[in-house]
Amino acid sequence: MTLDAITEDHFDRAFDSNVKGVTVSVQKALPHMMEGSAIVIVGSKSSIQPGPGASVYGGTKAALRAMVRGWVTEIKGSGVRINVVSLGPVLQSAHVRSRPVSLRPSHHRPCCQDLKTNSRLWPSGSLTCAA
Repeated sequence: MTLDAITEDHFDRAFDSNVKGVTVSVQKALPHMMEGSAIVIVGSKSSIQPGPGASVYGGTKAALRAMVRGWVTEIKGSGVRINVVSLGPVLQSAHVRSRPVSLRPSHHRPCCQDLKTNSRLWPSGSLTCAA
């Protein structure tokens, strides 16, 4: 949505779901997580370089990136890692099989799985980008 078309409702819905929703979910999950657990937050390359019409969406993902960096210091010593993976475009279509491999949701799965399980390669607070 371009700057001149952004409404308060659009802004509020984006920040409520992408920032507030993630924040509350992390708050609720942390007390139940065991040492060695990992939280992987889905970011977006739009947090670094939003394209035309993606300023609000990119802003929500940039907010998450900054918040996760702060949370890392707050949960230090808990044994739980938290990271952000900034994905490129992912098509939300029933016809994904006909799309280029880089746009398939399954293309990002190995990166996210590695973030969850490999604490030596991905210490808490790591940011990774996946094409």
